[in-house]
Amino acid sequence: MKRLFAILLCAGALAACTKTQPEASKLDVGATEILTPSKATVPQFTIATDAAWKAEVSEKWVVASKLSGTGNDVVKLAVMANTDYSSREALITVKAGSLEKTVKLIQAQMDGIVIDQDKVSIPYTGGDFDFPIQANVSL
Repeated sequence: MKRLFAILLCAGALAACTKTQPEASKLDVGATEILTPSKATVPQFTIATDAAWKAEVSEKWVVASKLSGTGNDVVKLAVMANTDYSSREALITVKAGSLEKTVKLIQAQMDGIVIDQDKVSIPYTGGDFDFPIQANVSL
């Protein structure tokens, strides 16, 4: 009986010492969409919360300056240059308790004109010929 009482007393003492994080009552990320040029950039966004938060980045070409914290903070995003001829997107998801917000980062494409063929044979008599060109700029 004394042993049971001692075990219950220790369990109660441990439970009383456990520190619980307060539940987040607010979470704001300042911007829900960030547009960047194709070159390497370092945009940032703010986190406003009254609790601990964690962030996740969906793409490897974006590196966040921090992925967790407590309370209000600023997160910088190191965005690598986009060398592709298409724009790309990454999602940064921020969670504080049961609250969740997402920031969409959209990076512009590298501008250029792409000719799909590396050779064109033109008869000596000349004439019309076609070859495919892709462009994401005005010609």
